[in-house]
Amino acid sequence: MLQKYIWYIYISKRIYVLKEYLNKYTFWKNLKMENPNIRFYINIRRKLGIKADDVYQELKAAIPDQHPSRKTVWMWFAHFREGREHLKDLPRTGRPITETNTTHIQRVRTIIEEDPWCTYDDIEEESSLSRGTIQRIIHEHLKLKKVTSRWVPHQLTEQKSPRPSSHLPR
Repeated sequence: MLQKYIWYIYISKRIYVLKEYLNKYTFWKNLKMENPNIRFYINIRRKLGIKADDVYQELKAAIPDQHPSRKTVWMWFAHFREGREHLKDLPRTGRPITETNTTHIQRVRTIIEEDPWCTYDDIEEESSLSRGTIQRIIHEHLKLKKVTSRWVPHQLTEQKSPRPSSHLPR
């Protein structure tokens, strides 16, 4: 009887340990680790004196599908060692795309509706937008393409066809 009891405790303890392990794994698996959270973890572990490679291995084991690269962990270790405290990305240099706004999209749409045979040069002259911006507006926002020197929607239906349906080949 005592042997069965000890065996039961042993099995129960193993099941408890397994449940705890699965709970931790499920917690980490469902947790969405975003950059500021990962950076916070890296900074805390660095302050506790843990090496960057060990922190990388911990993150890799805890969140295998979302962990940062070894190089990224080392980079953030260096940033925090140099005294950086904020966790957000610094503003990046370069000009943001500001020309693709609703006003410019509407302006290009109006130009094309007035003259469906217009060219990029015509639109560029009337709107004073760059060719790249015009291309982006026409293809990504207005979803148009040039067919027989005329701007038409990418997906043609019989109502939107440039030719009357009586002229369509059968």
